[in-house]
Amino acid sequence: MLACTELGLFPATILKMLAIFWFNLGEIVFGAYITQMYTIHICTALESVVLTVMAIDGYIAICNPLRYSMILTNKVIAILIIVIIVRTLVFVTPFVFLILRLPFCGVQIIPHTYCEHMGLAKLACASIRVNVIYELIAFSVGYIDLSVIGFSCVQIL
Repeated sequence: MLACTELGLFPATILKMLAIFWFNLGEIVFGAYITQMYTIHICTALESVVLTVMAIDGYIAICNPLRYSMILTNKVIAILIIVIIVRTLVFVTPFVFLILRLPFCGVQIIPHTYCEHMGLAKLACASIRVNVIYELIAFSVGYIDLSVIGFSCVQIL
């Protein structure tokens, strides 16, 4: 799953970046922007949760080696994969709807080589308070992943 997320992240970012630098194609249509934003957020969220599950797997393998095959059965691994995908979709999909509800006016130039949620939300002509709050919630989930990874590493040591 980690390799698939990296394979999904590469074309979502690098191809547009190469188009900007090599061919000076700095413009992107709104639909392509939303698609790239969604792909980048999906891949980074998947990467975060997969690394978290890998840290838990490492903890179980090192701290409970004799019970490893009893704890992580094929059924548990299948459930983990479903939970990873569902959690990612639940937290990332609202970003698209939060952007689509905003009205945009004036010149819309984003000084980035990739598409992100807050980069586009800042260009809106309306309040982005809901977007900012949801972004903080999504980041807190990422910090929970980081905390679980750190906790498992500490427990292993």
